[in-house]
Amino acid sequence: MVRRMTSATQQRMNRWRTVVDVLLVVTLIAALLAWFFDPWHIARDGFRLRISWGAKPLIAIAVLIAMRVGISRRAGAGDTAGHPLLPRVALSIGLTLFNLVVLEYALAWFGVPPGEPVFVVRGATGPAIRADGSMVSDADLLWRFQPGTVFNGRTVNQLGFLDREVSTAKPAGTHRIVCMGDSCSAQGSPPYSGHLNNNLQQDPISNQTWEAFNTAVHGYSVLQGLALYRTRVRALDPDVVTIFYGWNDHWLATEADAVRLARAGSPLGTAVRNALVRKRVVVALGRLRGKQSDVPSVVRVPPDEYATALATLIREIQADGAIAVVITAPRAETISRRLVHAGHTRSVEEAIAMHDAYADISRRVARETGAHLFDLAAVFTEPANFSDDGIHYTDDGIRHIADLLHRELTDLISTKSP
Repeated sequence: MVRRMTSATQQRMNRWRTVVDVLLVVTLIAALLAWFFDPWHIARDGFRLRISWGAKPLIAIAVLIAMRVGISRRAGAGDTAGHPLLPRVALSIGLTLFNLVVLEYALAWFGVPPGEPVFVVRGATGPAIRADGSMVSDADLLWRFQPGTVFNGRTVNQLGFLDREVSTAKPAGTHRIVCMGDSCSAQGSPPYSGHLNNNLQQDPISNQTWEAFNTAVHGYSVLQGLALYRTRVRALDPDVVTIFYGWNDHWLATEADAVRLARAGSPLGTAVRNALVRKRVVVALGRLRGKQSDVPSVVRVPPDEYATALATLIREIQADGAIAVVITAPRAETISRRLVHAGHTRSVEEAIAMHDAYADISRRVARETGAHLFDLAAVFTEPANFSDDGIHYTDDGIRHIADLLHRELTDLISTKSP
């Protein structure tokens, strides 16, 4: 009788031991994921949740191990029943987690910094701007401005752009000009869109009410502009959209924008990449490899893709009933060698040749799609208009662009008026 009770107790203990082993394996896997995704963010439609795991997974593992030891002791030291694979799996995962945690702390002790999931962009003066908080990663756009923050001394408006506060809904009876582009359109306080808006109030381009503002973002290519139009600009109901891209498209990068955007379209992929880049282990591995994969080697948007994306953007604007205005990006006679040191181009000569070729593509695509061409590159040539990098503009240059664009739009609207 006693032997039967002992056998029944051992069977029950073995079942419990198997349950605890399963829970331990699951908890170790969860702890490994928690180590990668710490803190864990959820942001959907205004709902935000942030969970910092801290020591919670370790406490859960310790409790399960204590339960496992207690059950084994009660079942008897000589008893080996239960699922033989589960303890081995748990040990393998546990050792992996332990080694990763120890290595991470060791690297921290040696001064290896964690990576940053936010993006780094280049300012008009050349040095890198750490866009912590003011610029964040985005699954659709790669990066974007964070509303309400301060970027390079300027406040990001509630639409998420560097301009004055503007209502999402277009005021009744108002015609809206939206200026799309990169840092050449976003720079300035105000940018040229702000000066254009002032000109529109003082000297309207027709007998109707007009307003202008920009949706430009530093570092954007035309592929990002196309994604931005589809996800955000279209909803602003513009009547005229100016398109001002070209510099970033022919800069060198480790991967083409099309590849990055395709991968960034997956929220899971974005979360995994950002989790990995925060780990010192990943940073150290990158250093051991000599950062060979970080050497710029491809054009962000090759010429054919640039032409296709620009034509697609124009046609979508036209299909929405707005006027598309293509602006060619001007340059100074030469550009700064800092752009070579930054890895954007192999030489000043190559950058100039590439940029002029992309400007020609813009002209051709405008003709082929029936878009209005504002050939700013052909008329904006005074050296005093450019900053010392040969790409961006002085304050006077920004005002001059606004005046030229105001005159161009006045002529354009007058020809289209009945």
